[in-house]
Amino acid sequence: MAKKTKSSYPSFDVLPADVLGRAKELLTAAEKKVFDSSFGAALSKATHAQVQAAAKHTRILRDKWRDLYESQTRAAKKAGRSAVASVNARTQDKHDLLAAAVLRFEKRLGELKTAVESAVAKAKPAAKAAIAKATAVKKAPAKTSAKKAGKKSVSRRGKA
Repeated sequence: MAKKTKSSYPSFDVLPADVLGRAKELLTAAEKKVFDSSFGAALSKATHAQVQAAAKHTRILRDKWRDLYESQTRAAKKAGRSAVASVNARTQDKHDLLAAAVLRFEKRLGELKTAVESAVAKAKPAAKAAIAKATAVKKAPAKTSAKKAGKKSVSRRGKA
């Protein structure tokens, strides 16, 4: 299992200006697009499928930078460098930015799941009532025809 690193960036819905500035410096255009879609109006307007796809893509990017950070740390330790942290600080910052984005996507997925579950819960009583009404109407004729069928078969047996 990979070593978890503690993120130094908070996972706010609206990020501080210094974090946004740092993201602009560090991230590529594609990474910045994913990062920007992880908060604000872009996230609130996204559908469940869009949020899932973005979360998956962001996890891949986060894992990429986490793995690079770990390999840089191992290489620096092997080389005997004393200032390991300064070697890959940018990589750590990229990982932290993307890890915070993953957290925002996961939070939004949780919100969407809760909304769907509450909508289903509200719809269940009405659906159960409709099913019960339809089933009651269908059962009544079935009982009557079953009784008639049973009498005919008994009377035939009695005559034979």
